[in-house]
Amino acid sequence: MPALTSAPATGWLLLAMFWFCGFALHGAAHALAWLTSPAPDSIAAWYQISFWAAYSIGLALCAWAWMALAQRYAFPNRELMLRIAWPGLSAMALWVYMVQVSPRVVVERLLQFNWAEDGPAPLLGADVLHAFLGGPLAGALILAALTWIGITRLNSAARSPGLDDAQRSSGVAVWSIGLGIVVHVLLVDVLAQATTRLPVVRHGWE
Repeated sequence: MPALTSAPATGWLLLAMFWFCGFALHGAAHALAWLTSPAPDSIAAWYQISFWAAYSIGLALCAWAWMALAQRYAFPNRELMLRIAWPGLSAMALWVYMVQVSPRVVVERLLQFNWAEDGPAPLLGADVLHAFLGGPLAGALILAALTWIGITRLNSAARSPGLDDAQRSSGVAVWSIGLGIVVHVLLVDVLAQATTRLPVVRHGWE
């Protein structure tokens, strides 16, 4: 496909991104939240996905897909898509996701290894497993993978030929900060919650 150089192509690309992220993705997130929502007067299942969690992860995936599309077909301003639009939308998605899952993330108690001992009811191994799988784990893994893709793409001159060394270096720094946030705030917290609850299940506290 020949490289696109006209300004209307850029406008149509931005319009398509706005329509997809603002309407199509919005509807898909609502549908996913409805499909996983509990029935009236019933307890929410461990696999329930809220609208904002689905939308934020979908937004991060869409930002990566639009960037890859622009790079693959040499869209105009693909360097700006790589340096600004992709990390900007990804940062917005990460912020929305972290706000959504914050009630289940207990970062300030990471070093209190017996905090789960005071649970409201006796815990079972299945409860711990479901809480582990139904927490922010899946979304955090997706976000971690996308941030790692950002680091590797910006770090490679062959995969980002339109950027100079300074631009690639600053881009790698931005994506590295994002990866650190995802790993230390989401993944470490999820693993800490799981490992501190398992001894409670096994009655291993002295």
